Amino acid sequence: MTSISPQQQLVVDRPSGRLCVIACAGSGKTRTVVHRVAKLQEMLGGERGRIALLSFSNVAVDTFRHDYRAIQQKSLLAAQNQSRVEIATFDSFFTTNVLRPHGHHPMGCKTAPFLVHGSEPFMGGFTINLGKFPQSAQTISASFEGGKWEFFSVFKNSKTKIDTKLATALISRLGKVGAYTHEFGRYWCYKVLTEQPHILRALARRYPQIVVDEAQDIGPSHGVLLDILAAAGSTITLVGDVNQGIFEFNGADGRFLANYHLQKDTDAQELTINFRSVPDILSVANSIAGRDDKPDRDSPSLLNGAFFTTFRQDKREDLLNLLGNMLKAAGISPENSVVLCRGNEWVNHWRGAEPDQGRGSAKYFAQAAVLRDRVGNFDAAFSMLIRAVLGLLDKPPADLAAQLRRPGADQKVRSMRRILWKFLRDETIGLPAASLPASTQWQPLLLTRAKEMLKQLAAISGITAATNISSRLSKAGLSTSPLAEQQSTSLDTAVQYKVDTVHGVKGESIDAVMYVASKDHARELIAGPKTEVGRIGYVALTRARNLFLLAIPEAAEKDLAASLETHGVKRYASASSTAAAVREPSGGIEVAATASPSDVDRRGATVDTDCRNTAVQAAHSSQQLIGAISLPIISEATAERHLPVQGSVELPAKTWNPPEKGDWYASFSELSTQEIENVDYQISVLNRDSMVAVIAPHGGYIEPGTSELARAIAGEDLSSYVFSGLRPGRHHRELHITSTNFDEKGCLELLSHTHTALGIHGRSDDDEPETIFLGGRDLALRSQIEAELERAGFRSKSNVHRLPGVEPGNICNRGTSSAGVQLEIPRSLRDRLMADGRLMAAFVESVRQALLLNKER
Repeated sequence: MTSISPQQQLVVDRPSGRLCVIACAGSGKTRTVVHRVAKLQEMLGGERGRIALLSFSNVAVDTFRHDYRAIQQKSLLAAQNQSRVEIATFDSFFTTNVLRPHGHHPMGCKTAPFLVHGSEPFMGGFTINLGKFPQSAQTISASFEGGKWEFFSVFKNSKTKIDTKLATALISRLGKVGAYTHEFGRYWCYKVLTEQPHILRALARRYPQIVVDEAQDIGPSHGVLLDILAAAGSTITLVGDVNQGIFEFNGADGRFLANYHLQKDTDAQELTINFRSVPDILSVANSIAGRDDKPDRDSPSLLNGAFFTTFRQDKREDLLNLLGNMLKAAGISPENSVVLCRGNEWVNHWRGAEPDQGRGSAKYFAQAAVLRDRVGNFDAAFSMLIRAVLGLLDKPPADLAAQLRRPGADQKVRSMRRILWKFLRDETIGLPAASLPASTQWQPLLLTRAKEMLKQLAAISGITAATNISSRLSKAGLSTSPLAEQQSTSLDTAVQYKVDTVHGVKGESIDAVMYVASKDHARELIAGPKTEVGRIGYVALTRARNLFLLAIPEAAEKDLAASLETHGVKRYASASSTAAAVREPSGGIEVAATASPSDVDRRGATVDTDCRNTAVQAAHSSQQLIGAISLPIISEATAERHLPVQGSVELPAKTWNPPEKGDWYASFSELSTQEIENVDYQISVLNRDSMVAVIAPHGGYIEPGTSELARAIAGEDLSSYVFSGLRPGRHHRELHITSTNFDEKGCLELLSHTHTALGIHGRSDDDEPETIFLGGRDLALRSQIEAELERAGFRSKSNVHRLPGVEPGNICNRGTSSAGVQLEIPRSLRDRLMADGRLMAAFVESVRQALLLNKER
């Protein structure tokens, strides 16, 4: 859709001077911006200048390019002048136009400036002595405050201001060899523009109009560059919403946009018509933010608006059932809904865990069948099918997965997509039904049909199937029960709701949103977008089109209910009150209603702490209890190493008291005396005699997502090791053995004849929810992985973080080379990877490409 509203047209047609547009949520900002750029191009007429359209993410840049091409097709003159509009991220624009061509002037180097990440061998000579110990250039951040540059030492999530002379001396030494870090890039751009006036004049003439989208994300060092260009003659247009500034941890708190909007010489405009949300949701947003935006939509006849309810963490299904009932009443498909959490520790809990069946490609085919038949999510099933098919090919092209996921691919790929879609949709001749017994009926049909499908793909594309298809689609890991009966949740809650952080859905428009909030997060939402947490709640609310449900803890209802109702949020019957008072026990044993969450999560039945070992021992000898507590299905490689424990198990007689803080266990031998294999934890070893082994020592529920990532990176050709926590609800530290102490014999045995270990770990978000910390002693491989990750659009850094992983005893450095790599992936990014098959594939492919390139050196 390329048409715009009268209010949007008013903004588009403003004179070509300084313009600031404050756009409310759902106001059609993207459409307005691209039309404004087209209008500015028309206003330039025969002038030689260009227009720069800048944003802060590659996703936004791609969207703008697509939408701008769409409106240009209507104008032959505009199409002829398309090259006069440059669409880029903020940093890439200044790097391309200022730093690389002109940075050598202030830097004093004889080569084109280049970005360094810290892993380069020569970087060891560039340190700064702050008294206690030398710190590398990567530990220094730069910010423009109060009319001057200030520098900070960043160490273990704390920032300490450092002497400007010391910092600039180090930056200058680094600059003389042509190198700069991410933090120093904007500093050198500033030096170019302030010390080389002829370059500044030329840049301002070349770009007389600069439009910046998402301007609430402008930080101090971004802002000073815009101010310099504005003073030199460039006309700056800012478009954004101060209330949606949720990246304050990066120094962007919306102040630059707010100040620009209020300046006397700026044409200040607003977009106040919300095309997204129903009137009741918009009314709540207005009340919370103190705005008076108008709805474009009418209220539908079905359930709609903003509601709140209460929940208990140990009653996940009750809340999801309530959401399902609301969606039915609202006529909304679960596929068009999302569950949002501000607290990253909750995301995996509310997403729920789906056990895997099968190994390798068979596992992915099984997941595709379940997604199709039980969940009804054909898009997710198709992504899983692509993953399964790639595992059956002999040396598939590196970009084949990405091509198959894009509808606009070339004719050959479109033909392949048609074959795959037919295989997915037709359970009579394609992917067998998930209702069939997995190992006895489903697998034999899959093997026969997959071979036929591969022949069809080969005839069209020339790709070659692997020679060992039968072994890649073996019965290993499949049970005799139907696939669809192996899910851990009830049928009522089996729908895989998308679960994400608020940051992960910024900019999206979603039919139904449930925001599961702590008491503090809900209180900040009620107080309005005055703080970062308040703005995060506001963004969650304003993503919703038809239905918004705020879920607050039961204990918070008394303190928050009146304030919510004052803002117009309506009370909805709580999840616990609508749940059945008594449930039928699935295995003859029922969890008591008075159980504490920790006891229920840990064992699946109410137990007294002093009787913990007795209860666990009983679990081994009672098939009924095992059924009742829904033990996770042993996944992928269990058959290679372990079988479920049978009969009773000898446990220590005396009660063990864990420490109040830190890891419970200092070694695996300590852990194994208190925890039960295949009940509390599981070990999976796949030895493929490869040079690289991918290991996840904190998998399963310990650091969620790391098991899946490790296995995906290992694929069908690399050795892998996964230590998994099997119990949801346990605290991270309970089964966590720190990497320098990790001594499980199966892992050490694997690494004793493996050249390099690649460790996959999870970390807390801290202030960098999208940045992967790379560590380990293999600097070359570390640098290669970092380069490939950044090429794929992921943020990463090798230094200036709290998890360097360089200790010789770190498990990633225990291969025969004594040097490996570890990836510390933040929780928010792990959650996004688990929810987004395309993102997951891009991540896995970039890491595997780095391993391949490193091998070829």
